Amino acid sequence: MSSKLFLLALVMLLSGCSSIFMSNYDNYEHSLYNEIRTVSELGKTECSNKEEIKKIVKTLYFKASLLKNYAGALDNNEKSFKISEDLKTIISELHKRYSNVDEVSSNYCELKLTSIEKAAAAAQYNIARKPK
Repeated sequence: MSSKLFLLALVMLLSGCSSIFMSNYDNYEHSLYNEIRTVSELGKTECSNKEEIKKIVKTLYFKASLLKNYAGALDNNEKSFKISEDLKTIISELHKRYSNVDEVSSNYCELKLTSIEKAAAAAQYNIARKPK
């Protein structure tokens, strides 16, 4: 339930951010959000494959770290950096679960990947509206 509330808060935050971004549109930043969204979308089909989903979760964690570090290095990009931190928090929860628990239910996996996909899509939508 807390994930749903977090996602709802993130979407509400994102809906108000599009008009106050100060930095310009960045192709690479947008691309990283797209990669996270796509890996999450496609990864849902592997939730029952224990070895494969662990690789997918590691990839998501790496890409979220890369995004956070990149967004944080851009000038006047505080709002986008905050969004990348929030997205990394969601992904970190999934990464921690797969790192500490032998068996993770397919339902949990699918719900978490759907949350990540939706959060990345909302972020991607708003990033695309930065001034070019």
